[in-house]
Amino acid sequence: SDIQLAALETGARCLLLTGGLYPNEIILSRAEEAGVPVLVVEGDTYTVARKVERYSSQAPLRHPLKVKRAQDLFRQHLPEELLCEFLGI
Repeated sequence: SDIQLAALETGARCLLLTGGLYPNEIILSRAEEAGVPVLVVEGDTYTVARKVERYSSQAPLRHPLKVKRAQDLFRQHLPEELLCEFLGI
């Protein structure tokens, strides 16, 4: 949880937690305060990172406005289950 807290304190845009391990209440509370989505997936870190990398190289989102817009759209329209299914995790 120290790494998760550090990520939240340094401006992380999203927490993607692997191994199906749910964060503690402190992390959830801080993430909510910061407006940072928390995704929990079953896959191992290496496999999930590879899948995210493969996807992100197909649709680069480097411009801050694109990142913000994508976050807003994900929060509004994409259930977590569908995202995990799409990523195969």
